Amino acid sequence: MNQNDEESPSHISNYEAVKTSGFRINSQKFDQIVEYYPDHILSAKDDSHSDQHYDYVCVCTKALPNYQDPTAHVKRFIKSENTVIILMQNGIGIEEPFKQAFPNNTIISCVIRVDATQIESGIINHGLLCRIVFGVYPSSEQQAHSTTLEELNSFFLKCSIESVIAEDIQLERWKKVVWNAAVNSVSVLCGGAEMRSMVSDPKVRKLLRDVMTEGNTIAEAYLKKPIFEEPIEENFENQLLNVLNRTKPVYASMVGDFQNKSPMEIQVIVRNPIEVAKSLGIKTPVLDAIYAMLSFIEKHYFKPKKPIQVKEHGMRNTGSWMDLQMRHPDIKLGLQGIGKIRMGCYWTAQRLAKAGLIPKMYIERCPFCNKNTPETIEHMLIECFRWNSIRHETTIFNIP
Repeated sequence: MNQNDEESPSHISNYEAVKTSGFRINSQKFDQIVEYYPDHILSAKDDSHSDQHYDYVCVCTKALPNYQDPTAHVKRFIKSENTVIILMQNGIGIEEPFKQAFPNNTIISCVIRVDATQIESGIINHGLLCRIVFGVYPSSEQQAHSTTLEELNSFFLKCSIESVIAEDIQLERWKKVVWNAAVNSVSVLCGGAEMRSMVSDPKVRKLLRDVMTEGNTIAEAYLKKPIFEEPIEENFENQLLNVLNRTKPVYASMVGDFQNKSPMEIQVIVRNPIEVAKSLGIKTPVLDAIYAMLSFIEKHYFKPKKPIQVKEHGMRNTGSWMDLQMRHPDIKLGLQGIGKIRMGCYWTAQRLAKAGLIPKMYIERCPFCNKNTPETIEHMLIECFRWNSIRHETTIFNIP
């Protein structure tokens, strides 16, 4: 949004339909049908309006750091340190890439609960939920940006949105990811099942509770406090009962990605909590199994449209990182690591700590050599003495 309150949605997958007809929102909560035409609709390749100053840039895309730089699509719209970046995304650890790319901008992290489904391009069915909880990232900067928070809160309330300023937005994120890791994941594993049917099945209901219990254990250990006010069993039961009491079919958001053969947010919803658990010495057998199955499903239906071309080594125009790994299976994991480094999505200990996924002490300390120096890519490749023997063996190695 810019100073004149115009809105410029960009990078939406239904670009042509929305450009022609706008959005049509059928809302059960507001008991009305809304026809909405944005002031500007931009495609991913459209550079118009990129030289304009925006007071707020809202990021409402899927959080897919395992496929692309999360900040890539918004960089051209953020020309000033005065632009507030509002992250309306799911998952744990989503904020740090934006903080690294825009260290001096205010970053607002939001947890949104809205039951909305796009039934066809530009046509959206909205149920009863419409709630936003938000706070500054990192939380240590919250007080300095209290005016911005109040302005946003006032704006949301005027739009009849249930709005809450959170003192600890990470606690709110964990509350939602405990739910999402269970409901989204199991919905896909059940073939895209409707939520009420899952909750009604005793075996599936038990699985949902097992996933939520495991997620809650990670959250409480990481935050060092309970994330729910009431007893865990009571909270889980109330959430499941709320699903059963719905009068219309309810589908988890990940089901839409699964049905459309799009990438799912399994990295930020499932994998990142697993990584936090590992850093805390917590075993996650249920989440591990779910992540393995979801990764398998996604791998077999989704192929990145633009594979990294590797014309060297006689691989011609069809070469890719996958091709390279198949030719050299003995170093497959190492090649995956190199790919992540080149794409800027490798999670060092410093990055994990800044994202709040492991203890903050590792922002300035390497967990392997235990020296008071951050674990960066450069430190791992050149300095850390714990890698000396491997470094000696591999720095002179070249793929034939």
